[in-house]
Amino acid sequence: MGVGVERLKVPPLWCPVSSSTHPTGPALEAGTIAWKERFRLFPDAAPGQRLEGCSTGPLAARLSPEGLAGRLQLGADMHTFMASFDDEYCDEGNLGRSPGEFSLVLARMLRAAEAPEIEDFGGDRYAAALRDLRLRLGRYASPVQVSRWVSALRLYFFFLVWEAGHRSRGSVPDLDEYAMSRIDTGSMRTHLMVLDVIDGYEVPATEMEQIEVRALVEIMATVIGWDNDIFSQYKESVRDSGSWNLISILARERHYSHAEALTDAVAMRDRVVTLFLLLRAKVSAHASAELRRYLESVGGWIPANIDWSLTSGRYPNPDDLPQFADFLAAGPSDTSTQPLPIPSIAWWWGLLGD
Repeated sequence: MGVGVERLKVPPLWCPVSSSTHPTGPALEAGTIAWKERFRLFPDAAPGQRLEGCSTGPLAARLSPEGLAGRLQLGADMHTFMASFDDEYCDEGNLGRSPGEFSLVLARMLRAAEAPEIEDFGGDRYAAALRDLRLRLGRYASPVQVSRWVSALRLYFFFLVWEAGHRSRGSVPDLDEYAMSRIDTGSMRTHLMVLDVIDGYEVPATEMEQIEVRALVEIMATVIGWDNDIFSQYKESVRDSGSWNLISILARERHYSHAEALTDAVAMRDRVVTLFLLLRAKVSAHASAELRRYLESVGGWIPANIDWSLTSGRYPNPDDLPQFADFLAAGPSDTSTQPLPIPSIAWWWGLLGD
């Protein structure tokens, strides 16, 4: 089994946010599978079979229950791109352990997002697919919204190289480093930057750049990243992908068993969710209608991601996991409003004020 990860039972997670779903989920799934085949993402059979069970169509439908036609398919295809790229290049490919070579690939891909006017990327399947996403985004998004997405993509790529640097040296980040990097290594910021695009409105730049809103984006990216760590620890063990997650980092740093680390991980996650709810309420009290709508959509990632993790097949697990409604914890395991002792993210709690 990879990286010393035990086959732990996935615990119920607290989900204080409700959500609905767009009725076009099945159609979105069929569309995104066709899109994946068009760009030959995951050409080998095994990863391709995994991706076909990822249910990114239903995920997009749940994230945007009021999403607009065409834009919803773009959202589903963005999820498919990130899932396939993460598995093929980041977790299991050799480039994920070669920062120099990886940076060359990522630079070409970033150029496809920055300048989709370029048509030829030397047969690079992922650059071509990313160019397609960028062209479609440009049909719906303002220049400001496009810039937000490209900036988020740049951060994602930077932290992939950072991660590859650790792997190439055989080093493991400490908890503080890991918390800092997890904001972006899961590509969550890229998805959060298009929520308003898919629903057909725009958050004013003056509000999106407020420190509290920027923090809320980081907080939700962290919640989803840590939730995925909880769900994916078994997948990483059976694939021997050499990945880190919050559980293995905690076990290493605190000299815990993985079971003890899992308990701590859930408590930490619940404290961050509590912070998100409190800070969102504070910001929403003085926000525009667009920002309030956006922050509601950001929170919708919690139930959408849990449901997707339980049903998509992306995280194979030895447990017979229940359906969403029967899985959830009755309440948080940690309701403290004190900062976690992690310097890179402790500043979030200071935004609550008195």
